This record gives sequence, C-alpha cells and structure tokens, in this order.
Amino acid sequence: MKLHSQSLRWALPLLYLAWASVLSAQETDTYRIGAEDVLSITFWQQPDLNQIVRVRTDGIVALPVIGETKVAGLTTEEAAERIVSRISRYNRNVSQALVQVTEFNSRRVFVTGNVGTPGRQTYEVVPDLWTVIRDAGGPTETADLSKVAVVLPSGETMVVNLSAILSAGQADTLKPLLPGTTVDVPGKLVPGSTYRSAGLDQRDPVVYVTGHVVTPGPVSLEEQMTIYDAIAHAGGVGPTGDLKKVRVVSKGADHPVSFDLDLRPGTKSRGGMDYIVQYEDMVIVGEKGPGFTGVITTIGAIAAIITSMIVIADYVDNGGSR
Repeated sequence: MKLHSQSLRWALPLLYLAWASVLSAQETDTYRIGAEDVLSITFWQQPDLNQIVRVRTDGIVALPVIGETKVAGLTTEEAAERIVSRISRYNRNVSQALVQVTEFNSRRVFVTGNVGTPGRQTYEVVPDLWTVIRDAGGPTETADLSKVAVVLPSGETMVVNLSAILSAGQADTLKPLLPGTTVDVPGKLVPGSTYRSAGLDQRDPVVYVTGHVVTPGPVSLEEQMTIYDAIAHAGGVGPTGDLKKVRVVSKGADHPVSFDLDLRPGTKSRGGMDYIVQYEDMVIVGEKGPGFTGVITTIGAIAAIITSMIVIADYVDNGGSR
C-alpha cells in the first residue's frame, strides 16, 4: 500500500526508528517458566499427587513429598525432570510427570485508558502494540491512537503515533512488546478542552499502578489520593520494588508528561511526598538493583523522544506544513 502523502513518507521512518531504538523483541524460543505462572503438574503413576500450583515471586513451588523446588527459568520439560528426579528418591513408583503452564502470568502487559477492557493481558509470547490493544477490546470511539504511551518495564516512556502507522499499512513493522510493558491509550481532546469537559471521564475514575507492586492494575481514584495511597491500594511495594525508583506518567492536554520520584522516607523529590494523583495517572514502581539503572539519567532523552513524536504527529496532521 502506498503512503498517503510525502509528509507521511517522512514521518513513518522516524516513528519506526524511535520505536525500534527503545523496544527490543523478546525471545520467541521455548517458553521458560516465570514468577506467578500457574502450573498443572500431573503424575501418571500416582494421580493423588497431582497439583495446580502458582510459582512464587522467588521462582519456587511447594509440592507434596519433596517440598520446595525452584522451577523459574526452566522449560516445562526441564521442570518435570527436576521434579521427578527429586520425588523418585522417596517414591520409586513415580518416574514420569507432565508440567503444563495454564496461566502465563510472568509475561503480561497492562493496557489502560480508552480501550474496551482495560487491565492485564497475559501471553505465552507477547505480541506487538496493535495486537495487544485489540486483545484489550480494541480502541473506543474516544481513543486517540496518534499518541499512545508505551511505558517499558525499565520505566522508559515514549509516545507512538499508531494511527499513522496503521493508516500507512505498516502494522507488520511493529515490534513485539516486552513483558511488563504498560500501554496507555489516551482520549481525544478538542482544543481548549479538558478530559472532564470532553466527557472522557464517564467511566469510574482510576489511577493505574504498575511495575513492582503486589497487585498491579487500576485503582479507584479517591479525593486527595496521594501517590503513597495509590501504591498502598495496589498492595504496596513488592519484594523487588524500590521506592527510590518511582515514575509518574500523567495525562496532559496535548501529550503525557513523565517524571521520576524518590519516595523513600526522609527524602524530598520534586514534591513527591505531597503529590496528589490525577485522573488516569500511571504510577510505575521500579525494580531494585541494576534492572532500573539509568532511568533517571535518561529522562532528558525520553523527553526528547516524546517531543519528537508530537512534532511528527502534528506534521502529519497538518499535511506536512507547520
């Protein structure tokens, strides 16, 4: 399919390069068990030992006879071999086991905003941005696909003009998302309006809390809710979470605005102690250790990406003229 205009020919390569520079495709080889996956473990020779278990955050499952066994990082075949190897020491009748993943919770994506069914989507292999949005019920009538915010597990944020990519028939160029990514589909605004005046807040008001919290997902927005309240409503910081590395992505009239906060007791980071969360804010709690390294130092580059995406979107919308 030919592109619609010279401006679109110019804009799409930049969109794609900005997208590819941040996203890297996940491995699509044999699935490896992860934390919070649910496993069905079947012992053909002794069915009374059959179990449905959830993998703990430390990668361990508790099983009869052998107790705790670490399975995270293993394929289902490797997990079965490890379980049989241990259980056969106590019960020689057991020489075979079948391990199946019934819930792929370690590979999940959160979709928020103007989609049919906001919330968590889980996959054996996480697909691309457009597929994830369709799996979440698709964009609503109020959705603005020209400014879709993608928040990576590291906290890096970018805005993608998905409508331009789809209009040009370039959906097949979209990269698979990384597990743990949050996608926010904003609503359309007319010049000078707000989300409330545009009628986009008819749904129950929520704030989205993701990242390394106990129960990521939407939290009902309450009056004068602080960022601490929002995290508490999501079950609090998880064992791998770090209050030093909290990112807030807030909706703006034109585009999302993101900033980082250090919420450890005794610190004062950009008014984080008193920050009142707003309608459909995203709060992302980072991970302890090197997994979140460099997020704060890259905020300038992230802001530049967001700005460039908005300039491109405006350029396309104006038919290549400013």
